[in-house]
Amino acid sequence: MAWIDCGQDFIEGDVIRWTEDVTQPSPWGQRGGRITVGQRQIVAQVQTDSRNLAADVELRVVASEGKYPLKPEETFVRRRRAFGYTDIARLAWSDEDARASVVASTPPVHEGPPS
Repeated sequence: MAWIDCGQDFIEGDVIRWTEDVTQPSPWGQRGGRITVGQRQIVAQVQTDSRNLAADVELRVVASEGKYPLKPEETFVRRRRAFGYTDIARLAWSDEDARASVVASTPPVHEGPPS
């Protein structure tokens, strides 16, 4: 499997992987305070994506490992901006030319309100 660093440059149908912090509320009761208890790596397929940083991306778990891993086939939602801008890789398509055609026909990612 060939992984390509992509940052925010992923589309519906892509399989992406990233590492995220696992947090829990602070035991000291600080309002909004959270502490990091570990990390997990997630590999998921992008199910729906509005191409808007403020909107949600629906994902289906392919694999997960680390602290409190997610279950395979589980679906979940993240804000596109929650992924950050680095350390996201996508699985190369068997036909990258076909993917390039799909990318050319989709709007770029923008920072406006969800449409």
